Amino acid sequence: MDLPGGSEKRRGEGRRNPAVINRRKPPVDTRYAAAIICLQVLSIQAATIQFTKEPKSQDALHGRSAMLRCEVSDPADISYSWLHNGQPLENSERRFQEGSNLKFTAVDRRLDAGNFVCVAQNPLTGELLHSTNASFNIKWLESGGVTLKEPASEGEIESSAPVTLRCHIDGHPRPTCQWFKDGLKLTEKSHQINNKERTLTFKSANKSIPWPVVTPEDQVVLRNDEAVFHCQFTAVPPPTVEWYHENELLVNKTRVFMFSNGTLLITQVKHKNTGTYKCVGRGTSCSFSLFTSTSFFQSVTAVTVTLDNSLTHQYDSE
Repeated sequence: MDLPGGSEKRRGEGRRNPAVINRRKPPVDTRYAAAIICLQVLSIQAATIQFTKEPKSQDALHGRSAMLRCEVSDPADISYSWLHNGQPLENSERRFQEGSNLKFTAVDRRLDAGNFVCVAQNPLTGELLHSTNASFNIKWLESGGVTLKEPASEGEIESSAPVTLRCHIDGHPRPTCQWFKDGLKLTEKSHQINNKERTLTFKSANKSIPWPVVTPEDQVVLRNDEAVFHCQFTAVPPPTVEWYHENELLVNKTRVFMFSNGTLLITQVKHKNTGTYKCVGRGTSCSFSLFTSTSFFQSVTAVTVTLDNSLTHQYDSE
């Protein structure tokens, strides 16, 4: 049996329960505010700059083109710039920014040494991001002629005394050097060859080999002007000098004169006189050839120096 007033007490407690439940639930407006805050946090995280493509270190050839690439996931409102060895990079005809990338029309082994960094910036938020460092492993080859190393001058060469020649080539990676005589490769078994110093030593000198004293240089002339090539050799006995135009032996004739000192003179130059000229010094046992060229209105690079029936050098890079 319920006590008097007991049922009313229980009914009163029942009426209080919804109030208790309502106090435990957050108001609807509070839930919406929390959701808005979460969305704002997500939107801020999504605005962070992230690289999808960073510049990478790579091999490059000196004088050849190359590209360093840089991209971000959301390029909207992003501006790009580049640093070279920590300093802002200025555009030039050889090296310039193309969109977000850095383009090289001709890589230079000296000017492009060091690290490159891509900088992405959002000017609206002030956010700034630097890429990883990138650099070039620049491969290059620099050729040169063969010179007398020991003794110091041709005049000091004595018969039956040793003579050392040096091949002037350099590069990265370090190039290999090979020596040839009469078109045949010389080996270390039969000759004294120093690959590190790039030298070839003869145990006994032969002064009959013609050796260049004055080498001809390229000429750039106008029509009807003169072209003069100087060429001299030394040997014992003195060598004879011959001139060739496009492999055709020259003789003295109208407008073409060869002097006893090896000089070649061409007067009133015509278009047919352009091309490659070869000066050959002939000794008693071999000959030495030098090449040069002439042309109208444009510069012509000197062609390679070779040794006919004597010595020549060849170089390559791994």
